[in-house]
Amino acid sequence: MAKRGRKSPEELSVTVNLPKRAESPDYLKPEAAKVWDRITKCMPVGWFPPETHDLLADYARHKAFSDLVAERIEEFDVMGGDAQELNKLSGIANKETDQLKSLATKLRITNQSRVRAETAGRQLNNNVADGVEVWNNY
Repeated sequence: MAKRGRKSPEELSVTVNLPKRAESPDYLKPEAAKVWDRITKCMPVGWFPPETHDLLADYARHKAFSDLVAERIEEFDVMGGDAQELNKLSGIANKETDQLKSLATKLRITNQSRVRAETAGRQLNNNVADGVEVWNNY
């Protein structure tokens, strides 16, 4: 039989377990952990369920490594450097970029995977200032 009368605050209280932002795993190096944190802060809480954490860790590692390769390429002395080394670094950079694109698509963190083409076109049309097509001014 149900209790009669007003309900106490304890009876009215509700416990809600809100999802938490995914924290970077301990095994990631600091550079990769920064990438993880940057990506998870940009996306809504709960966007990365536990089953995607391995993919996100791989993305963070590839991005950190890609940044290191890019630094090496930028520091490369084109005039006095070894062309074979530059070619090797460029090949590594291309492979890392391909991996990043694939993982970003799988994790649905690219604009293409989050926004429909019609919506993107509408947003572009709404952002054209005073009817001037900026891309035709070049």
